[in-house]
Amino acid sequence: MNKKFIFIVEDDKAYVSVYKTKLESEGYEVVIIERGDLVIPELHKRKPDLVILDLVLPQKTGFAILKDIRADDELKDLKVIVASNLSQEGDKEKVKKLGALDYLIKSEISIFELIEKIKKALAS
Repeated sequence: MNKKFIFIVEDDKAYVSVYKTKLESEGYEVVIIERGDLVIPELHKRKPDLVILDLVLPQKTGFAILKDIRADDELKDLKVIVASNLSQEGDKEKVKKLGALDYLIKSEISIFELIEKIKKALAS
């Protein structure tokens, strides 16, 4: 069975550590990208099965990255789950319009809930 490949776009070291450890223990292959400006070039090198995207990043926001993904013919169908601590209703609406599968508020969900959302997204 091929390992599912997940890109985690996150600059908070604590979240990076927890996500990477837990996802790898669940059998996923994980690549971490900590700067927004590096995401699109990395996605062109190797397309993941799923992207977990923070919105607040150095060099380029998650909103801009999501917009770029949807405007790129090679990447537009990528599955993206946004995981952020921005909790404004307007932010949620914006990412849904940009085609994110889900919007998770990091401080409100456990790693186990995140894993369930990932499994559901990869199964769809």
